[in-house]
Amino acid sequence: MGADWRAEAPDDRPGPNADHLHSDKDGAAGTFKGGYGFHPMLAYGDETGEALAGQLRPGNAGANTACDQIQVAEQAVAQIPAEHIENIELLLRVDSAGACHELLDWCREGQIAFSVGYDLTEAVRAAILKLAGGVHRFARDSQSSLPGHLPK
Repeated sequence: MGADWRAEAPDDRPGPNADHLHSDKDGAAGTFKGGYGFHPMLAYGDETGEALAGQLRPGNAGANTACDQIQVAEQAVAQIPAEHIENIELLLRVDSAGACHELLDWCREGQIAFSVGYDLTEAVRAAILKLAGGVHRFARDSQSSLPGHLPK
């Protein structure tokens, strides 16, 4: 990392000076937290814990960039041996950054189940409960082993 990283802050506190931040890392960029680095996207096998795919992206890469998400998911699926791929149920779990139509449409087209986690606000809860029966399926949560339970 360049010497400017250790520059004094304008108010004499030790630390990085945002006006002088840079890095010698190829492809690094400023992050939304004010630092400098990368925003990697990674995929792991749930049952094995092994890393299946990853993409080292610039620090300013968007969290919900569907083309990057799809590319990493495709790479991860490609790591599953062909003799097993037809006999297993695939489930893609993502956080709120994965809540984009392109990624979820890709899952549907590939017959890949998906689960998107995000904060369940009262407005979201009310919208879900207004849906006609059969349009959605509640997942299990960490507090309950009963399907169909909507945590409070």
